Amino acid sequence: MKRNLPIIDREVAVPHGVMLVSKTDLAGIIRYANDAFVSISGFEREELIGHSHNIVRHPDMPPEVFADMWATLKSGEPWRGTVKNRRRDGAYYWVDACIVPIRQHDTTVGYMSVRQAASEQAIARARQAGPAVSQSWQQRLVARLGIRKGFYLGTFFVALSMLAGGVLGVGGLYMADQSVRQLTRQHVVPLEVVARMSRALADTHRALTVLRYDISGAVPPSESGQRRRELQQSAEAISADLKQLMTLPVGPGQKVQAEQLRTTLLQLQQTGLQPADQALASRNWRELDQLLGDSLLPLSARAERQLEMLGVALAETARQEEQDAVARNDLIRLLAIVGITISLLAVVRVGRLYLANIIDPLNEAINRFDRIAQGNLSGEINLGGVGETGRLNRATATMQLHLKVMLDEISLMARQIDTQCLRLKDILWLVVEHSETQHDQVCQANEALMQMADEVNRLGQGMLSLSEPEGGGVGNMVWPDLDAGIRLAALGAAEAEACVREVAARIVDNREAVQSAWHASEALESTSRELKRLVSRFALVATHEPENAASA
Repeated sequence: MKRNLPIIDREVAVPHGVMLVSKTDLAGIIRYANDAFVSISGFEREELIGHSHNIVRHPDMPPEVFADMWATLKSGEPWRGTVKNRRRDGAYYWVDACIVPIRQHDTTVGYMSVRQAASEQAIARARQAGPAVSQSWQQRLVARLGIRKGFYLGTFFVALSMLAGGVLGVGGLYMADQSVRQLTRQHVVPLEVVARMSRALADTHRALTVLRYDISGAVPPSESGQRRRELQQSAEAISADLKQLMTLPVGPGQKVQAEQLRTTLLQLQQTGLQPADQALASRNWRELDQLLGDSLLPLSARAERQLEMLGVALAETARQEEQDAVARNDLIRLLAIVGITISLLAVVRVGRLYLANIIDPLNEAINRFDRIAQGNLSGEINLGGVGETGRLNRATATMQLHLKVMLDEISLMARQIDTQCLRLKDILWLVVEHSETQHDQVCQANEALMQMADEVNRLGQGMLSLSEPEGGGVGNMVWPDLDAGIRLAALGAAEAEACVREVAARIVDNREAVQSAWHASEALESTSRELKRLVSRFALVATHEPENAASA
């Protein structure tokens, strides 16, 4: 980076309300500099025009600032920042610089820098930390948003939120339905089977207990057959329920308990009920009593205990499944609440970003248009906003700066026209005075010539009266020559008089033309003063001083 030296620790204040304007080409070569910029910078105009704008760059300015400036300008956007510039003598001055592209036929042909006095707060911030040229990822993300992209992202967000809500709702209902079905299949149905088996075992155990009391006495054949049918029906019901229980999708622990119960029931069936049925058919009461004491009643009691334990295990598993379902539903409910809360916060945050970066810049652009329509070019230059409204706001700010510079140039031209009109009027006044003097002198010469011609005529008349003398001789010879000389002198005097009259007439015409030009210069001076007054009045309005403008 170019380092301009020397530098001295002396600040030069930029007058309030003064605009330092310069225009460069795309390479940063200065092509125009107004008088204020030339005066503040301390350079001669010839030292600025045709040279790079970094001739006023101060070494204290970070290179990142100008890198950010050029990156912004080359993207077609205006740039604004607080800049410390260097004067020719090494002193410095702070300015609030706003640089905008100069476009012609939709093409950037150069850049215009408009600088004004920087505020104390801006200078303090620049001295402490320097301008922030880096952006966070949130700022970069916001900078890429706009109305179109915001609409797409908003639509996508709403669709995604509805989809997530639908997935949670429908998924929750599906999981609840599956949980109910699983609970019914794995726990309710097995519990029903266990309950039936418990009743069947209870009936079997009761029948066996009754049969044991009936063995002591003589049992009628009809009752013996009835006891046999009851035992057979209980055995068949227990076998059917056991077969159904073994096909149900119970848990691993219940599966082991079911296997143990199945083993006990098979043992009860093979070693107890079938021999008991044969003993009851043959009415072998002793064997039946032995079977009741050794296998039937103990196996039946053990089967009842195992069945009760299986029922307790199934009930406990069902309660655990219920708790898991409740916890899962609570989680789904929590996720739904969190999702709704996040969605609401996201909507509020995006809404605030939308207001700050879309609506506010749009209102700023509208207000700036309204001020420009009223002729007011004052106000803060705000380059904020993103997307379409941000570009609109920056375009209006660029237009405002161009109009302010044009007004400044028109004001300068009006002052120059007024000055030149005064000079022209003074020059024409001198010409008028010189013409009057010449006219007077020519008139005086004309009167002298006329008097001379009269004298010559009188002399000629006198000589003619003596042209016939009384005697002849030499006189007769001289008088003709004298007469001819007198006539020639009179003719010459008449020609000189005619020439003087012609010169006087031309001087009169010239005087009238000069007087007309002088009167025209007076009219031009009046017009220039009126133009200057109108420009001053518009400048007062543009700087938001309506009372002064009204008095003007």
